[in-house]
Amino acid sequence: MVVRESKDFLRRRAGHKRAPTVRYRMADALFETGKTAEALAEYKTLARVAGFEQGTEVKFRLGQCHLDLGQNAEAAAAFRGAVAGKAEYLKAASSYLLGEALFRLEDWAGAGAAYAGVFQAKEAVEDYARDARYGVTWSSWKGKQYDATVAAAEAFLAKHKDDPQAGEIAFLGAEAHVAAGRPDKALAAYARVTSGDYVETARRGAAFAEAARGNHPRAAELFRAYRSEFPRGQFVAEATLQELSLIHI
Repeated sequence: MVVRESKDFLRRRAGHKRAPTVRYRMADALFETGKTAEALAEYKTLARVAGFEQGTEVKFRLGQCHLDLGQNAEAAAAFRGAVAGKAEYLKAASSYLLGEALFRLEDWAGAGAAYAGVFQAKEAVEDYARDARYGVTWSSWKGKQYDATVAAAEAFLAKHKDDPQAGEIAFLGAEAHVAAGRPDKALAAYARVTSGDYVETARRGAAFAEAARGNHPRAAELFRAYRSEFPRGQFVAEATLQELSLIHI
């Protein structure tokens, strides 16, 4: 109904002062009903209207459309415009989605900075805080910024220790300690991985961390414990070989 009426109005009165507002309402209706490509075309038209009152909202919607369509560079450009715009209530969301676009582009430093930008907003921060902390951790890890990964993981776990993905984030912190040459700290971090999809890999990591510390008997014990806990695990063959080799060191 909204789309049909808006198209009729724009066809008859394209030069009317309310035409941009009508087009904006139509674009939103198209977006909200999943007609993303059609909505994008309308938002692009609105982006060329100088002084349009909802200009920041248009940039935000452009970013959402581009992101949904896999056009990540275009999405990033639009979200940057929204972050710089006057709509304070959109800044947290725009920063977060800018992070998502840059993460897809494998711009790890840019993504991390954008996710962190959520916390500079004055409104709606808590709506995106959890996902922003998650994004900062993964961006730091992907960018091989190991100390930053540990710091981000600790920040996430301090706020979201019961989160379903807490184990995943604890695992990243442990792996960052390993990559930075800190097996002692890695062991403590691996011990925090008590649930989720990363438990098995964390058990393996703890065994290797003990080996890196030079505690070969304990490492062999942990590889044996891994085989007992995960008799059909993906690292069983490796764990068996490691246990045997460590026993004979």
